[in-house]
Amino acid sequence: MQHAKNNKSGFTILETIIAIAVISLVITTVAELVQSSTKIGGQSMQQFIAYHLAEEGLEITRNLRDTNWLSNVKWRKGLDDGLYVIEENLTIGAVNDKWTLRKINSTDEIPKISLNENENFKRTIEIKTKDEKSILVKSNVDFTVSLKEQSASLETILTNWKKGPL
Repeated sequence: MQHAKNNKSGFTILETIIAIAVISLVITTVAELVQSSTKIGGQSMQQFIAYHLAEEGLEITRNLRDTNWLSNVKWRKGLDDGLYVIEENLTIGAVNDKWTLRKINSTDEIPKISLNENENFKRTIEIKTKDEKSILVKSNVDFTVSLKEQSASLETILTNWKKGPL
């Protein structure tokens, strides 16, 4: 029985370079996947916040209509056609009127809603008369994701279902 005299165990330089290249490729792929996932998660969070700010705009408008009924005034008081922004009423004792609508004439008057230094949202409420017993309310939130302007819009129809003051 003859033994091979050139029996070398171990890796050649070529095998080592290929192994390092494969490991580098796997690490790079995983790092890109994590970065992409984090970016998409941030974008989804901004879209989620914008949607809920738009929903809040509709709820505040609906609350103003309901407050009018409870105050025994015309249901559309303060809900005339136009473009509005929502402001918090800081008057002491303003329990029923926590939020107010301020009519604006230009988009330059839209205040920013900042949750942190990286997230700025701009919300507007547009009211249009649909017929004598209903109004169309559209809540729009503009925001920026990855340097692209985006918006979330919701709309509803508010009606005078009580047919006048109590």
